[in-house]
Amino acid sequence: YRASSIWDEMTAETDEAMATRELRRLDPSFSLEEWKDQVVEGLCHEVLVALLVGDTRGLRPWLADGVYERICAEVRQRKELGHDFGASRVLDIDRDFAQVASLEIDELSRTPQILLTFMAQQINCVRDTKTGEIIEGAEDDIRAFYYAVICQREYLDGTEDGADAGDAGEPML
Repeated sequence: YRASSIWDEMTAETDEAMATRELRRLDPSFSLEEWKDQVVEGLCHEVLVALLVGDTRGLRPWLADGVYERICAEVRQRKELGHDFGASRVLDIDRDFAQVASLEIDELSRTPQILLTFMAQQINCVRDTKTGEIIEGAEDDIRAFYYAVICQREYLDGTEDGADAGDAGEPML
C-alpha cells in the first residue's frame, strides 16, 4: 500500500493543472497570458481608481461580498476622518511585473481561482477635507504599491457548465 500511495502522490494532477484544465473546459480558447494582460490593463486600473476616490458603486460589480464590505468600511472611515484621496491617482501599472502567482481550484465553489500580483505607480497625496492641507505624501510623491488579487469567474445563471459563453460573468476579485 505504501508504494501505491507514493506512486499516487508522484503522478497526481497538481492544483494548477486541475484549474487550467477546468478553465479550458469552460473556455477552450482561454489563454492565461492573454487573460493576465487584459485584467492588468483594464480591470486592475479601473478597480484601483475606484478604490482611491472611494467610488464604492464602481467597485461593487468586481468585488466579492466580504471584500466589498471591508472596502466600504475603509472608505467610510476615510470620510469620517476627513481624508480626501482625490489628489492620489494611478500613474501606471507595470504589465511586465504582473504575474500569476497561483492557479488553483477553490474547495468550496469548485471553480478556478487565479492569484495575480502586480505593481502600480501612484501619486500618494492625502488632503484634509476641511482645510485642503496635505496630511500625507505630496502632489509629486510617486510611490510603487504592490497588490495581490484573487480572481474567480462568477457564473450568472448559476451553472458551471460553460455551455454558452454568455453564461459566464467577468472575473470577480
